[in-house]
Amino acid sequence: TILMDVATYDAFSRFGTHLDPTGKILPSRDPNPPQLLTEEETKLYRRLTDPAFTGHRRIEQERIPLAAAVDCLLSIAGSCAAE
Repeated sequence: TILMDVATYDAFSRFGTHLDPTGKILPSRDPNPPQLLTEEETKLYRRLTDPAFTGHRRIEQERIPLAAAVDCLLSIAGSCAAE
C-alpha cells in the first residue's frame, strides 16, 4: 500500500469526508487493525478509529494528485507526503 500514513493524511486532509461511499456517516469504532498493516498504517488506523478524533475519517484517495503518487513510488527516502 502507499499513501496510507499519517503524513499523507495530514498533507491531503482537504480531500477528507465524514461519509462512506454510500453517503452514510462514518462512526468511530473499536480499533481492530488488520494484521498486515505497517507501523505507519496502524498509527493512522488508530487515529481514524479513535472516538476523540474530530477530523475526517476517510480521505478520497482518488482526489490526491497523481504526481504525489508517482513521487511516492519513485521515492527512495520513503516519504510519501510530498505534494
